[in-house]
Amino acid sequence: LKDGVYSTELEKSLLGADVNRIVNHLSFGWYESLFQSYMAKKLVKVVSSMGEQSMGKSFSLNHLVDTLFAGSAMCMTEGVWMSVTPTKDALIVALDFEGVHSIERSAQEDTLLMLFNTAISNLVLFRNNFALSRDITGLFQSFQSSSTVLDPASNPSLFQSTLVIIIKILSHLLKFDVVDLDKAEITREFALKFQQIVQDEQEANFISRLHAGQLNIIPWPVIESQEFYKLFPTLKRRLDKQKLTHHTAGEFLHVTCVLLKNP
Repeated sequence: LKDGVYSTELEKSLLGADVNRIVNHLSFGWYESLFQSYMAKKLVKVVSSMGEQSMGKSFSLNHLVDTLFAGSAMCMTEGVWMSVTPTKDALIVALDFEGVHSIERSAQEDTLLMLFNTAISNLVLFRNNFALSRDITGLFQSFQSSSTVLDPASNPSLFQSTLVIIIKILSHLLKFDVVDLDKAEITREFALKFQQIVQDEQEANFISRLHAGQLNIIPWPVIESQEFYKLFPTLKRRLDKQKLTHHTAGEFLHVTCVLLKNP
């Protein structure tokens, strides 16, 4: 796109171009004024939301960092969308990703989106369904596939996020009251499955390579319960404590453009 319009001439002119030239043609619209001028020296924290389709990914970001992503029971998000929330101390960049394993995307596209997400984010929220996602090896195949594309050791400012697994428990899919569900047992079940992935993949496991070994598992109450909204401040505190990887907004913009060119 050039000025919001698809341009075959621009596409042809960039064939075979070097990284710097392509990066200079990437644009984030009016957000670039924030990143390059008005708030160029601000710290940046990045939180992303991804997971299975129709799991409330956009809804969660809206409540966590005051964004306005569209939400629906239908599959609304395509690709990845960005929103920016200025705060006193930092710019909070929210990335809303399309559901994993979408029939509209190839496995390669899934892998590239996953790689971009884990490289740039400080906190990755992965929402999934307890009743339907017990086979996490298949669910996280895109993570594992992307873990060997780039070497985290060669990119110390990237791949420093914490992966937060948010387990959404749907009451109509279970035969017992979710309020009385043993959350510790749910956490233990998922933790054991992730331990098995680490054991099977050894040093190549995606938790160590893409998230510096940082993993949290949170069973999330149903929306009808009073506890549903009480966990958002916990996530915000987790984001605040994450290792700083984007020291200025200008730096964040450049790194993002380079990653979009070189996944």
